[in-house]
Amino acid sequence: MRFFILLIAMTFPFLVQAQSYITPIADRSQYVFPLFDGHADNYFLSRHPVNGGKNAGLMAAVYGENSLIPGGNKYFSFLSAFSVSPGNINFLLDYAGAGDYHEMQTGIGYSRNLGELLQIGVRFNYYRLRIVGYGAAAAFPVEAGAVFQLFPKLRTSLYVYNLMAAGPKGDGLSKIPTVVRFGIGYSVSESVGLSMEIIKESGKSVLFQPIIFYQAAGKLFFRGGFATNTGLIFFSGGYVFEQLRLDLTTSYMGTLGWATGLGLQITIAPKKQP
Repeated sequence: MRFFILLIAMTFPFLVQAQSYITPIADRSQYVFPLFDGHADNYFLSRHPVNGGKNAGLMAAVYGENSLIPGGNKYFSFLSAFSVSPGNINFLLDYAGAGDYHEMQTGIGYSRNLGELLQIGVRFNYYRLRIVGYGAAAAFPVEAGAVFQLFPKLRTSLYVYNLMAAGPKGDGLSKIPTVVRFGIGYSVSESVGLSMEIIKESGKSVLFQPIIFYQAAGKLFFRGGFATNTGLIFFSGGYVFEQLRLDLTTSYMGTLGWATGLGLQITIAPKKQP
């Protein structure tokens, strides 16, 4: 079984995330929420280091994914953010695994506004890879990002994971790539948003990822898009009930087949000043 997992990882590195950074497969929109100021998704926790929106208060979210192929990858994450003066502190905990293959990452970050047109953020992570019977390795990747307000309804973002090219020693399975994501988001209205991400991971070709967001009457919401090169398509929907948000996600990608995800978020907004 262990040999089989290693053989898959070397032949199809996208099947086992240790060749890559830990990231969700089904919900591909978790990096672009900061692109929509005033849009319904502005107060959805993001994996982007610029996290929590403006004056976010206290936010916490759990999310899990499961591949529907036998022995497929499982992914779980916990995100939280809370307001401090003058910015937000965020916390991240990730786990991904399949069979004897296990990855874990935890990190703490800080983001803040620099005026009305720029937000910046950085997060320091501890990453650990373990293959049962083959040992473990660890590294300390740093991620950083910025969000630029170009026009009232148009934002761009820049995100870099593993900024210092950190990586544990060992064979190719334990290498951590540097990943650069450039995004642009346009808020058509408070209910509709459009985004495009250009993603470059070291050792892989450039990937384009368009996404559309829609929220009906401030309660029901939908997102959908696709990723070039991988042939992945994804769709998610959910419901907002006061301070709670439920999110259901599904995706399909060729060899990987179907994956499903479930997320729950709670937001305790700061009290408005009289």
